[in-house]
Amino acid sequence: GNIKTSRNISKAIFVINHLSSGDYFIAAMLAMFRNWRVMIGANLWKIKIFHWFFDAVGIPIERERDREAAQKREEAVEDSKMFLHHNHKAILEIFAQGTRERNPKKGVTGFKKGAFRIACDLEYDVVPVIIIGTDRWRSPWIQDTTTQKGKKQNIFKLAQGFIYQFFKTGINPTIATVVHGNPISSKGKTPEKLCAEVESIMNLMYLHYTTPRKKRRNCRSI
Repeated sequence: GNIKTSRNISKAIFVINHLSSGDYFIAAMLAMFRNWRVMIGANLWKIKIFHWFFDAVGIPIERERDREAAQKREEAVEDSKMFLHHNHKAILEIFAQGTRERNPKKGVTGFKKGAFRIACDLEYDVVPVIIIGTDRWRSPWIQDTTTQKGKKQNIFKLAQGFIYQFFKTGINPTIATVVHGNPISSKGKTPEKLCAEVESIMNLMYLHYTTPRKKRRNCRSI
């Protein structure tokens, strides 16, 4: 991505698509050494070897559906607003889909309204950001679909999944591409309207960069 252009953008919210577990690390590395923060699922703080990394750049967001988790989500939203309000050239990165895209070929779908509610409340611009290529990095770790706490995974099945994925994708490295569009103003818009606008633009961006040149239609550069 054009990092130099990103440095000139301040007081904005980056809305990012979500293809794999590797997206968190890309967003976190972009936030390192800058006055940026990224909202990351609180369950990832359980990975002890990356605890310090997420502490440096992340704001934990609960993904449970119970009452206590809902209260913690509201606290995370307020913390995000305070960070944006009191820091110069602050950027907040949010995966608006909330979870990984199940079928990357469909584009960018299933946006949640939280990121756009923050943008409308503060009247900050939203910058659409797409990550391409990390769908090949999908972890074979099978999560419980009913809760993020879930059950402990069988380490042997996990190792078997990684070996299968290694031989499936080969030893050639996969390049991840990060592309951002122009800032979208939130002034005078509702979170629902802003969400629909950003989702439409991100779909065009995603299709433009993932569709072969010969088959591109109505996918001009944004």
